[in-house]
Amino acid sequence: MIKGTITRNDSVWQGHPDVTLFNDELIIIFRESDKHLTKNPTRLYIVAKSKNKSFSEPIGVTSSPHRLNCPRLTVIDDTLWLICDVVAKSANYFSAENDPTKTKVHLWNSKDARNWNGPFVTNIAGIVPDKICKTNDGFLIAAHTFENDNLVQNVWHTTDLYGEWVKYPLCHLEGYNICEASVVKFEQKYVCLMRENSGLGLPAFVSVSSNGLEWREPKQTRIFGCHRPVCGVLKSGNLLTTYRESSHSFRPGFWAKNTFACLTSKNSVLKDFNDSIILPLDHDQSKRCDSGYTGWIQMPDESIFIVNYITADAPKPYIRWYSIFEEEF
Repeated sequence: MIKGTITRNDSVWQGHPDVTLFNDELIIIFRESDKHLTKNPTRLYIVAKSKNKSFSEPIGVTSSPHRLNCPRLTVIDDTLWLICDVVAKSANYFSAENDPTKTKVHLWNSKDARNWNGPFVTNIAGIVPDKICKTNDGFLIAAHTFENDNLVQNVWHTTDLYGEWVKYPLCHLEGYNICEASVVKFEQKYVCLMRENSGLGLPAFVSVSSNGLEWREPKQTRIFGCHRPVCGVLKSGNLLTTYRESSHSFRPGFWAKNTFACLTSKNSVLKDFNDSIILPLDHDQSKRCDSGYTGWIQMPDESIFIVNYITADAPKPYIRWYSIFEEEF
């Protein structure tokens, strides 16, 4: 594994990155603000890197007086799509993000990753949307919200990215707080990994669907302390998941320490997830640790390029990259 810095600015908080390969460039998106749990304006930036060149300086995409939260990138045909949840400005961070009337998911698109159309304000309620998942008859976006005293996970479906979205329940488990889903098409089915957010260090939950709309009863995996899973299928057919590992206290200095990657055998994905190998990616040694929301893409040479944010020895979090091969597991 090798790693390095994409962008660092000690005067601002930089986090929640994602990455994709578009027009032969690596495109990295991230959020910038004054701090993680901010009540102040937020901004989205991209950094681009073409072959044999260094990372560009951050290029502004959009800004908002409200909280732009967790941006994700998806390439559909010849267009790059950006998705991000927007939480209405509020004195109370948590009550706003848990109120479906104060959360919206916005879309933008671009042909060159520099000039953007949008935002297109969808009717999707919820936060931490997943990448857009293309299905046989349309598109899915997963987002979670607060219903009946618990965090619950839904998917939203459309046949037209500019049109209306229809909500389908994915995981509504009484007594659990399920959120931050990652949905991927696997063989002829759809697989979803989710975080449990009660602060008990519970593992990721997994659910499987034949059509992306009707989901099986979720089961626990052995991916312990899994926050913000990001799943995808490698060229080998195996499933890769990157995530923040946080099995312990939510207290400052104890949570968000470790970033892991999990490789699951293709023969185990639709069965029990037991044939998995965990690879540690990074450790945030800061006493004000804040790390572990990731994105990744497999490159033409089969290397896996991962983006993460980390505090480490800096005054505020910044964006870091890693490059690994499947054989390192």
